[in-house]
Amino acid sequence: MTRRGARKSVTRRIQEVRITDPTAGSDGAKIDRIISQLQNSASQTRILAGDVVDVQPPVSTGATRIYGFDSIIATDDFQSLAAQFETYRVTAIKFDVYDINPGSVVQNVWSTFHNDIFDVSPAYTRLQIVDAPDSKVLSSGETHTTFYWRAHGTEEMRFQGTSTVSTRLAYFGGLRFHTLASAQSVNQKYQVIVHAVVDFRGRL
Repeated sequence: MTRRGARKSVTRRIQEVRITDPTAGSDGAKIDRIISQLQNSASQTRILAGDVVDVQPPVSTGATRIYGFDSIIATDDFQSLAAQFETYRVTAIKFDVYDINPGSVVQNVWSTFHNDIFDVSPAYTRLQIVDAPDSKVLSSGETHTTFYWRAHGTEEMRFQGTSTVSTRLAYFGGLRFHTLASAQSVNQKYQVIVHAVVDFRGRL
């Protein structure tokens, strides 16, 4: 219970006071805050880079493929902004895998991967793909499945240079899949729709 006559304590601290142009109204203060936020974040900008991958079964033996950072940086969405920024990072990726030819039976297995290989695209075996905790088999009756990749940890969350993507690229993650040969002649079996969340920072 507060004693009668007791004075409330007042915290004394330095507060920022900004003088705005009286003719600008509230818009001037709002624009100043927007510019200040861009300056403090080094003009960090987020985009959604889209891509599509057509998967054709191999002719004779099984084949393993990956979709990694090298494919993301080749998209037109990435290229359009890479020339304007110093650094980038891939924060998250969504893979929608569709069986567009369910009448053809093809043995398959899919999973995401996390790695820190530089310059050389990583290679995996069928068993390594199966060992992943999110590995799936897309049956002919199941025409769609989704995989999610998200950056975790210091290495995967750090920014890479846009000027060195062709010489010093880190393959931090993506989608990997293995398909066996089809008993029928199939030009195209699967189609993968990719949505990658990419952050750019540092205007040139």
